[in-house]
Amino acid sequence: DVTTDKNNIRTTPRFFRDKGTDDVTDDVQSYSFHHRLFLEVKQTHSLTYIYTAYSKEPSTPGLHKFTAMGLLDGRIIDYFDNDHPLKVPKQKWMEEQEDKDYWKKGSDTLKKMMDWFNINIGILMDRMRQNQSDLHTLQWLHGCEAKKEAGGMVFTRGLDMYNYDGKSFLEFDDAHGVWSTANTAAEPTKRKKWDGVLALKDYTKGYLENECCQWMEKFLQKEQEELQKSSLPDPEVFLFTTSSSVNDRVNLNCLATGFYPTDVDLQMTRDGQLLTQLNGLRSSKVRPNHDNTYQRRDTVEILTSDTSEFRCELLHPSHSASASTAMIIGVVGGCVLLFLLVVALLLIWLHKKNKLSK
Repeated sequence: DVTTDKNNIRTTPRFFRDKGTDDVTDDVQSYSFHHRLFLEVKQTHSLTYIYTAYSKEPSTPGLHKFTAMGLLDGRIIDYFDNDHPLKVPKQKWMEEQEDKDYWKKGSDTLKKMMDWFNINIGILMDRMRQNQSDLHTLQWLHGCEAKKEAGGMVFTRGLDMYNYDGKSFLEFDDAHGVWSTANTAAEPTKRKKWDGVLALKDYTKGYLENECCQWMEKFLQKEQEELQKSSLPDPEVFLFTTSSSVNDRVNLNCLATGFYPTDVDLQMTRDGQLLTQLNGLRSSKVRPNHDNTYQRRDTVEILTSDTSEFRCELLHPSHSASASTAMIIGVVGGCVLLFLLVVALLLIWLHKKNKLSK
């Protein structure tokens, strides 16, 4: 039975702390960043695990019948698939764990999980009277989001949801401790099975709000220790312009890069006045670099004739950097003058060439 097997697996000791992640792509998703105007930033971190199972081997290269992925702040930390059924680290700081059997236990648990997915995707196909020759997908995502404060990680949101063929199937409402669904095919599982298992609800809620946050804090600490050993360079701030779709305007960009951790505030000012969304300021939010540091770019559109003094400053718990932009308009004007000079020289050259040809 789909629910019985699932309950047995979900109550296996240490199951939730041994999830894996995929290295199929480096194009990891960026995570939510709450913009603040002060140095005391409270960054939201996330620890999530994603499982994907197909009803048969997919024909697309790079896809596996079963994969398990775990992500810390959108960055892959470990991985497992059916073709290489071993849970392996994808970050250097993940290689050493306090439990010597951590990776073996994780591999054993994920093998059981792979069997559970194979059984349940078959049950769902039968329930929906689907053709066995078609390709179907069952996915599970679960994890937590929390803010890092002085006393540790403070839980903000829990995630536990199932998708079938790309559509929502079942989701756990952590705030109310109940399962919810808008999919009629999920009703038998919800009403007849999972709703009646109080221990499953309590365990799921307890994991999301407590154990998940504890593992997140541990992983963040390990990541930070590894980065400190690597002697990362100081972050840099660049201020530059890019073209705008409006003729008499340019985009003024403030780029901060090379910082870690992610708790930062990037401030752009015009003549000492802080620019915000009300002034048209746009932000890329915090994004990962290839070297485990992060970057962020804020942009505002300005007139090419604007003679204000602009300044961009990065506020960071361990570093600070700024770019004085008093000459930015001079740079823009200089580009215009250079363009006019090039045009003038071109016209002179054409004029001389025309005279010589006569």
